[in-house]
Amino acid sequence: MANQAHEGWGRIWIIPAVLCTFFISPVATQGQDLSYAPLSWREFADDAPAPTGRLPLAPSAPKVAENADLYAYRITFFEVRDGAHFQTLQSLSSHSWLPEDSTFDRGVRYKGSSREKLRIGLLSRALLFNPKQASDTSQRTLPRLVLPVAAILPKSETEVQPGTWTNVRIQVAADGTVTALACLDEFNTGTESRALSAAEAFRFLPAMKAGQAVSSEVVVPVVFIAPTQSLYSPKELSKGVIPLVMTRPKHPPGLALRGAEGSVVVKFTIETNGRVGEILVLAATRPEYIDSTFKALRKWKFVPGYKNGRPVRTRVTQRIEYAVRGYVEHEFGNEIVRGRFDILPRYLRYDTPPSVNNTVAPVFPYELLAEGKYQSTKVQVSFVVGSDGRVSHFLNVEGDNPRFFEAAKAAVSAFSFEPARLKGIACSALLATEVSFDSSTRVASDFSDRDLMIWLKRGKAKLASPKELDSPLQVVLRVPTVFPLTCAESIRSGEAVVEAIVDEDGRVRLAEVKSASSPEFGFAAVQSVSQWRFEKPTKNGKPARAHFSERVAFSLDE
Repeated sequence: MANQAHEGWGRIWIIPAVLCTFFISPVATQGQDLSYAPLSWREFADDAPAPTGRLPLAPSAPKVAENADLYAYRITFFEVRDGAHFQTLQSLSSHSWLPEDSTFDRGVRYKGSSREKLRIGLLSRALLFNPKQASDTSQRTLPRLVLPVAAILPKSETEVQPGTWTNVRIQVAADGTVTALACLDEFNTGTESRALSAAEAFRFLPAMKAGQAVSSEVVVPVVFIAPTQSLYSPKELSKGVIPLVMTRPKHPPGLALRGAEGSVVVKFTIETNGRVGEILVLAATRPEYIDSTFKALRKWKFVPGYKNGRPVRTRVTQRIEYAVRGYVEHEFGNEIVRGRFDILPRYLRYDTPPSVNNTVAPVFPYELLAEGKYQSTKVQVSFVVGSDGRVSHFLNVEGDNPRFFEAAKAAVSAFSFEPARLKGIACSALLATEVSFDSSTRVASDFSDRDLMIWLKRGKAKLASPKELDSPLQVVLRVPTVFPLTCAESIRSGEAVVEAIVDEDGRVRLAEVKSASSPEFGFAAVQSVSQWRFEKPTKNGKPARAHFSERVAFSLDE
């Protein structure tokens, strides 16, 4: 069972997860000691490098802690305005004997980069206690903790409260990185996964033996915290966001020349630094518009919204129109979807056809690429759109490979429409579409999925592990998952684990199902994750490609 963070020995408060590159200032320490961890953001700050600023001298370890065989620390959260300390917000300690951390020199300037001071920022610093066996010398026999990370509770968690902790057994490698071996308490799958992920983000100086770094196994406590900051709607703000830069999205040239028009509906976060954070695509009439919208939104900048005198994160919804003056493609989907009036039964007839709200690009099946089957193909799909505008079921799928059938159905399941109408009343409609699969389409860096697969097979495509990257992978654009339509009615939930590559441009490539509660969930998970976008990964300051794995959950009850 989770433990209370303030009771007993061996419990420590962990720095909230701040997934960015940290600036490490070495602090001379010996033996059992107190030292400061690097400054870090209170929360992830979009595209901002690690903060810098002078840390105070660490106090001496109190006598009550002599010979204590434990890790402990105090974490202090504070607000910076115009590059200077403005106010201390909260200070949390794992043990009452740790000294207060209240020394803030008004003359210290905090910066977000070497050239730019922080106008507004929420920072944290941690005062660390390491046992004698984890000294900052070549004689240490235990790894030395230099950066702890918290586990953020999932919103669905109701039994575990913020401030409690669990023990996690970890393996600290010779390079200081961590592999989580086991969570020693029982939790639901989502909560346990958060604890293990947090433990793997810990950073240590490795244990030493005969002057050489060696791996070691230890047990560390991981504390659970609530999400670091609430999201507010524009109506909840005491002072609204103010747009500064709103770059106009570019109409994809091929669609503009054909006179195609459409729209994208997105929900995105305006961070406290005024930049756009994570983007969620709610609808797109054509998948080509998603990329143009993403590129534009990443350039937008705002004065953040305020609540009770402090900058806060704001969640807004925006509809972006793509129009071509003087020419309009009046009929929905002449080349995408067509009504089958010749075979419509009476209950499916309408006088006003459905119009598209959202379409997605299909994903070429990974298994076929891995088998060297790169041939392009087309699949004919007939389906019914219900009176709610969602695809309700499939009637017929025609093609030359069953794997394409399932991939096509996963794509069409994500379509949505303004429903057809008969005498003004919403009704069902029978539609058909031709889904095209082409493995040679160049999506980024002048590489197609076929090219990338060939390079992987030849050993020419170098891939970094997440731990080798300069900063952890960060999702900046998501597409919602869609519960598979082809599941049996008795199935209410499921999941799939997807592994893929994030390329130099932050795009997801070659998504593969590693496990799934049923095949339908695997195809649906790949369809969603393949449309995500990440911050561009780097390794040693250079663009990189990286592995990543994601567990995708589905439920009809949420």
